Amino acid sequence: MPLALDAHFGVPVEDLARVADVELSAPTWPTEVSGQAGSVRWRSLNRPPGALDVAVLNGQPWRTCEFPAIGLHATAASIAQFYGSLVDPAGPVASLLGSELHSTFCSPVVVAHDRLLEREVAWTPGLQADEYGLGMAGVGGCDAYADTRYGLGYAYLTRRLGDHSRSERITAAIESVLDG
Repeated sequence: MPLALDAHFGVPVEDLARVADVELSAPTWPTEVSGQAGSVRWRSLNRPPGALDVAVLNGQPWRTCEFPAIGLHATAASIAQFYGSLVDPAGPVASLLGSELHSTFCSPVVVAHDRLLEREVAWTPGLQADEYGLGMAGVGGCDAYADTRYGLGYAYLTRRLGDHSRSERITAAIESVLDG
């Protein structure tokens, strides 16, 4: 494996016991996060059917299928390692992609109003970009990014589907130490 990350699109059957079950922060969370039935948000978050159902998410068929858009199973350390090396033009991600594709992957290609996030977003070919770096957040409260201000990779992964408040508090604490 070129990056030697503990990350899988389609968890091997022999590794299924290592996958944590997800749980809801509140019984109403799937309905609250989805928004109004038929809206862009609802259509996005409910595809494929069961994408917000813990019985589906905790099942072997979901965990072993290869679903790149939303099916990554990984450790926080591996995701942080990926993001930490992502913006290094001499790092392993750049070596794997080649300099031209790496540069494209790390550069915004479109800035527009995102109808799902309901705000203006700069997108690279696979990640959100802002003045601080590159990253992605998950609808259930997970968050990961490369912070170019501090030269670090960050990942907060949670099994409790909810909001991003915990990751935001951790990020604020890290920034206060690094700025301090």
